[in-house]
Amino acid sequence: IYGGNVAGAGTFVFDTDNYQVDEVATNVTVTIRRLGGTSGTSAGPNVSVTFSTSDGTALSDTDHQAVTNYDTVVTNLVFPPGEVVQSVTIPVFRDYIISPDLTVNLNLSDPRPQVADGPEIGNYTASLTILNDDGALSFSSDSYAAPENIASGSALITLVRSGSSRLPASVQFVTTSTGTAIPNVNYLPVTNAVPFAAGQSSGSVFVPLVDDPLVTGDLTVGMQLVNPKNKIGRA
Repeated sequence: IYGGNVAGAGTFVFDTDNYQVDEVATNVTVTIRRLGGTSGTSAGPNVSVTFSTSDGTALSDTDHQAVTNYDTVVTNLVFPPGEVVQSVTIPVFRDYIISPDLTVNLNLSDPRPQVADGPEIGNYTASLTILNDDGALSFSSDSYAAPENIASGSALITLVRSGSSRLPASVQFVTTSTGTAIPNVNYLPVTNAVPFAAGQSSGSVFVPLVDDPLVTGDLTVGMQLVNPKNKIGRA
C-alpha cells in the first residue's frame, strides 16, 4: 500500500553513512530511501536505482579466496509511485579468524529513467562494517610459580582473552597428572568452567596447594584449557 504522491521523481539516498553487523549474524539489511518527489516521470510511473557492493577490507564470495566475509549483491531497486523505501539484504559469514573489523563498500548508481525529470542520487556511497567476534582464550603465561606453603593456600592462575571480547565466552580449566606433583598429596585437582562476560578480557582460577612436610625439589602441575565456548581456540 503506497502513500500519496509528491510531485517529482525524487532523490535516492542511503539512510545512514555506516551500517554495522556482527559477523556471527546471518545477514544485514541496508535501507535506501527516496526523498522529495514520489511520482513518476515523463517516461513512465516507475523509477529505479542500482545497488551494489564491493570489497573494502572484507572479501566477497566472488574473490575465490579461502575466506568469504559476505556475498556480493548487485540489484536494481524499483520504486513505484508513492514508494519511498526499499531494502537490500546482504549475507555475512563468520570467518573464524581473529582480525580487525572489516568493511564493505556500498554504492548507488544508474538512476532511471535518465530523462530531464528523472530521479537523482544524493549520498551514493556508504559503508558496512562487519564486527569481528572471534577471539582466543589462553593462559597468561607458559609457567606459574607458588610456594607450597603460600598464605592463601592456593596458586592463582590467570587466563586472558585475545581478539574480540564483544560477546560472552567460557573455557574449562583442568589440572592434569602430567606434572611431577601428586594429586591430593601436593595439590588438589581442579576442574572449573571459567566464564568471560562481554567486555571481559581476563579471568582467574585457583589451584589449592598442599603443604607437604616431606623435603622435595620443586614440583610441577599440568594444566589445560578445553571446550572453549564462543571462541575459536585455546592455548
